[in-house]
Amino acid sequence: VVHKLKENILILGPKGTGKKEILTRISKNYDLPIVIVNSTSLSETGYQGRNIEDLLRDLYLSANKNLDIAQKGILVIDEFDKLSEKNTHETVSRIGVQRSLLKLLDGSKMYFDDMVFDTSKLTIVGLGAFSGIKSKDDYKNITTEDLVKYGLMQELVDKFSNVIKMNSLTKEDLKKILLESDLSPI
Repeated sequence: VVHKLKENILILGPKGTGKKEILTRISKNYDLPIVIVNSTSLSETGYQGRNIEDLLRDLYLSANKNLDIAQKGILVIDEFDKLSEKNTHETVSRIGVQRSLLKLLDGSKMYFDDMVFDTSKLTIVGLGAFSGIKSKDDYKNITTEDLVKYGLMQELVDKFSNVIKMNSLTKEDLKKILLESDLSPI
C-alpha cells in the first residue's frame, strides 16, 4: 500500500523529451493506476466533451474498480498548455476547464456514480511544451508570471507544488537511449 501526500506537478519541456514515458514508468514501478488524457478533449461541465468526473471514473476503472487504489493513482493531463485562453477561440470553455481543475487540484471530495472520490492523495500532473513562452523555448528561466501571461489562471498555476523544466535531448542523450534503454527498438 502506498501512502503519500498530495502532489500536483507541472512538467514543462519540448516535445519528445519523455515526459509521458517517465510517468508511465513511475506508475509501473510503484504499481499505481495511471490515466493520461489530452487537455483538448476536456470541457467544462454542461458542454459537450469530457469533464473532470470522467477522468476520475477512468482512474477508478484503471484501478480495477478499487476506489482506495484509484484515489492514490496518477492523473496526467497532457497538452496542458492548450488550456491557455490565448491558444484557442473557445476562451470561455478553456477558462471553464481551468476553473474545473481547481477543485481537483485542491484535494477535495468529488462525487460521481454514487461514489465519493477523495483527491487529497491523487497525484495530478500537467504536461506541456508551452511553445513560444520564451525565446528559443528556454525553459529553465520560466516563471509563474510567464505561465500566467501565457494564458493560465494564476489560481491554477499556484496549485502546482512542483514545476519541473525539462531540456531538449541532445544527440548524445538519444544515442544513449537507443543503446542502453530496455525500450530501445535495437
